[in-house]
Order: sequence, then C-alpha cells, then structure tokens
Amino acid sequence: MIKLVLASGLLAGVIYVSTDAFGTSWREFVIKEMAGRGLHLDFDRLILNPIGGIVAREVRVFADADHKQVLVAIDRLNLDFNFGNLLEKQFVLEGLELSHTNVTLPVDPESASPTVIQIEDLSARAFLSEGRLELQQAEGTLSGIVLSVSGELLLPPK
Repeated sequence: MIKLVLASGLLAGVIYVSTDAFGTSWREFVIKEMAGRGLHLDFDRLILNPIGGIVAREVRVFADADHKQVLVAIDRLNLDFNFGNLLEKQFVLEGLELSHTNVTLPVDPESASPTVIQIEDLSARAFLSEGRLELQQAEGTLSGIVLSVSGELLLPPK
C-alpha cells in the first residue's frame, strides 16, 4: 500500500513539473532572483528535465533591468540549483551550464541592422559569485573555428 501511495505521489509530481503550471510558477521567481544577483534575463519557457535539471528555453540576457539591450541570446540554458534549498524556495544557484547550444551575441545592438556573432555547439560551465561570472571550459564553433575559452566576467552593479 505504501509503495502505491509513493508511486502515485511521484507520478503526480512528474505530471506537475511537465506542465506549464510549473514553468509559470517558477519563471517569475527565477527572473527576480537572478536580477538580485545582477544578471537580468528573460526566457520563454522553464522546464524540469529529470537528467538536466531546470532548463530555460529561448533565454535573453540584458545589459540592465530595463531590458532594452540584449547582450546574449541562448536557445537552452541549464540552471544548476541546490534542489534541497530550492524546494524550500531558498534560491541557491550553484551554476549555469550550456550544453551543445547556440548563442547569439549582438555587436552593435543599437544599429539599424545589427551585426551578430553566432557561436554554435557551445558547451560551457559558469558559476555566479559576488558580482562575477566565472566561465570554465567554454568550447564552441565560431565561423568554422573551434574555440576554447576560460575566464571571468564582471557583472553590472545591481
């Protein structure tokens, strides 16, 4: 009997996180908490992937809270949270992960016809801490050239 109750609860949980109700309820929470860390973003959809964690789709990272200038557009971004704290609505983002995704970087977004840099098949791991974004082993392809980059970016003030 206990196994049936646990299995039913697990099935209900899986159904909930695969619906739009999960994405809608957590979307605003994630956007607000990321802005509090100096990272202003928006995305079209948020899903829970049992293997990849929480995944944001069609992500746009902005220069400021007004969302006027897009710094980066990413088709898929894995958000690596401490799930124990997340269930208690305590936001502990341990990292960001890009896995074989495409990234668009506008060169001059205020131009009438902005030029963009397209990086394909990008995989990277990044960690947020105290106004910095530490990038570890970012690898992707830019115009047929395979790039490998590591470094640290200073985020704009909150």
